[in-house]
Amino acid sequence: MSTRKGIKIIKLDGSRIQELLSNFTSLYSCGDFSDIINQNLFYVLEGKFKQVYMFKKNNFLEELLLKLSDLDFFPYSIGIPILKEYNNSYFKPTLTFGSLIKDICSNKITIDRNKAELITFKKPVIINNLFDFNNAIVLDDRKDFVAFAILKPIKLNKIGNATEVIPTLDIGWYLREGG
Repeated sequence: MSTRKGIKIIKLDGSRIQELLSNFTSLYSCGDFSDIINQNLFYVLEGKFKQVYMFKKNNFLEELLLKLSDLDFFPYSIGIPILKEYNNSYFKPTLTFGSLIKDICSNKITIDRNKAELITFKKPVIINNLFDFNNAIVLDDRKDFVAFAILKPIKLNKIGNATEVIPTLDIGWYLREGG
């Protein structure tokens, strides 16, 4: 994030963060985000791009942020990055966000490590299961977050019904550009 022109720090209220998270609730059949929203503070750091950060509610940190901005000092990062702006209007989840929501969402699949490695490099994989949802959080066999993916049912001669798992946001994307 560029600091030459300064960074704007914008506090998000509960309704705005709920609005940003609602897309993920429907895509990945997530439970209620209210515990996350009630226990944390959310800020957007706006510079060359926008990124939403989350940290545990703490009056000292809030006061520190206000004092720093009064002095024209702007932190590069505050807390955990959970969303990064993409195409000036849409926020994509970060790697840490995937790890954060994997336990409260039900649209998830588990794949073995070899296939997880392929997904990491944005390669689609085929698994021998069918699912009743189209978007999934992909976990490896250790239950670690690997990617957000689209599931596409396919028919294969030898296997019969199968699913192609197409990563939309993978660990490799985060390492390349996602933050």
